[in-house]
Amino acid sequence: MTITPQLRVSEAEPSPIVRDFGLYAEFLCNNRMTLTPKSQYLAKKPLYQINQLMTTYVTADNPNYDQHSYPLLHLFYHLALAGRLFRKAQSKGGRFELQPTERYSIYQNLKPAEKYFFLLETLWIDVDWKDINPAWSRDEAGLNIGQVFKFVSQQQPDRVITVNASKNELLKNLFDRLGRHILNLSFYGFWRVTRDEEATGILYSKYDFRVATLTPSKLGVALAGILATARNLPYWNVPSRRGDGETGVIPGSPLPSQNTYRQVQEMIREIQTGKKARINKKVQPEYKEEPF
Repeated sequence: MTITPQLRVSEAEPSPIVRDFGLYAEFLCNNRMTLTPKSQYLAKKPLYQINQLMTTYVTADNPNYDQHSYPLLHLFYHLALAGRLFRKAQSKGGRFELQPTERYSIYQNLKPAEKYFFLLETLWIDVDWKDINPAWSRDEAGLNIGQVFKFVSQQQPDRVITVNASKNELLKNLFDRLGRHILNLSFYGFWRVTRDEEATGILYSKYDFRVATLTPSKLGVALAGILATARNLPYWNVPSRRGDGETGVIPGSPLPSQNTYRQVQEMIREIQTGKKARINKKVQPEYKEEPF
């Protein structure tokens, strides 16, 4: 019998994401955050300052890095907006700036465990994964992340997995395409990752992240099976479903016939079985207010 480890959530466990996001949000509240005119991201100077406050930080020798160069801060930016904790407001000069909402005041009063799962739920349901992936596979929406979780669910916690040593070429390609997403999920404490520095010189983008090793945590292994099946991202992520033209999206509900992910999965099943796939519309559970 598999025993699911007890999840202890504080500002430091299972990762420092609650603490770091709190410091990020506090900095935004205490400083006027005028956004860049083109991308409407945070400017380089405040990014450099915020980065130095983080537990998980980027080693930056100068304040000339843009937002994409700070993976954690780029993720926080989208969590803040998608979670409706902050909003873009136009200033008198025509530039946009970030301002806290009333919803942020509610967030501040949550317990650490509630904050952790709010940040996870926001990522899973509300954030457009294309926006948090500035790497070479910019169009990669992470819809196949369930395959990574399925793989992790079969691994031993704290055992280092060397990606390039795998004989599974499909798995290595998956890790290459999903590298930035895998890095983002490490911030939640699902696993620890190291970057393949040897691949740096041949990357398509300086923002790319090629995974050299992945070490699943006990939490990651315990939750991986759930996130690969009952919480499979294509069913739950609202922006990806809207991108396929769906309206009135209910997270977790069956995918409509025109959904690209569903069509691809049907084609794969037909190729593998030689028969036209029959979709069980009850595979995914109905949406609940607390998906996690």
